[in-house]
Amino acid sequence: MSPIITQGFGEGGAPVAPSVPVLSVADNGDGSGGVATVSGSDSGTTNVIYTEPYAGAISSGSWTSSGGTTGDGTADLSLPVGWYFGFVSSTGSGGAVSISELVYFDLTSGTVSVHYQCLEAVQAAIQAAVLVATGSVLIKKLAVDRSLKDQGVTLPAIILSPGTETMDRNAGVVGFDDVVYPVQVVTAQADNQESTLASGLSLWLKTRQNLARGFRQQPQSVRTMAPTINNVWVDPRQPVVPEAWKQNLLVSILNLNFLSREPRGFNT
Repeated sequence: MSPIITQGFGEGGAPVAPSVPVLSVADNGDGSGGVATVSGSDSGTTNVIYTEPYAGAISSGSWTSSGGTTGDGTADLSLPVGWYFGFVSSTGSGGAVSISELVYFDLTSGTVSVHYQCLEAVQAAIQAAVLVATGSVLIKKLAVDRSLKDQGVTLPAIILSPGTETMDRNAGVVGFDDVVYPVQVVTAQADNQESTLASGLSLWLKTRQNLARGFRQQPQSVRTMAPTINNVWVDPRQPVVPEAWKQNLLVSILNLNFLSREPRGFNT
């Protein structure tokens, strides 16, 4: 994509468009934003850097001036963690303008993996929905087992754990790949093998329904904390796990799959 726009060409003293600038952005990696570098521009030109958060597509009319330089140079971009599009507009002394190509860049905290961002985002969303007590929405390495009661966890509880990510070699775009991060959502409550096999089932299934509806096809539900996520879909598993019921637990499982578009290379 080359949105190169020039103004002022012509004879009779009309201003000549300045050289087309080049924009690159380096991530600070600490949550403070990044540093933009403008190169290839003419000396004395006024270069304004515009950015737009990436929300699955380029939207219309939301470009924001985020910094600038006079001629070539660098500018701090004080932007929140997330993915962005950006370009630089270079204005010469006669008022003619040239615009760089778009760049796509990521600003990170440098400490949290995308998969863990998904886990934390799901935890925060469920806590906000108050489906169970706030302290009973837990991130664990492994799914629920009988030891939960021995650990003092208040039931009912919702346990979140990472699933095995997938990387389709044919998915993505030039320089970027699509990675799917599963989050296993396990809802557990004490059941004690009650004899009717029906008590509380309607409410149990309603909680499962709420969990699915709260996330499916709604990447915006987690994007504040996991900004690379472009889509979410639900992979339903057992609504009642027989093995857990035999251990006096009523357990339901849903997998949430988070699609992330990511760059290649170490420490990117």
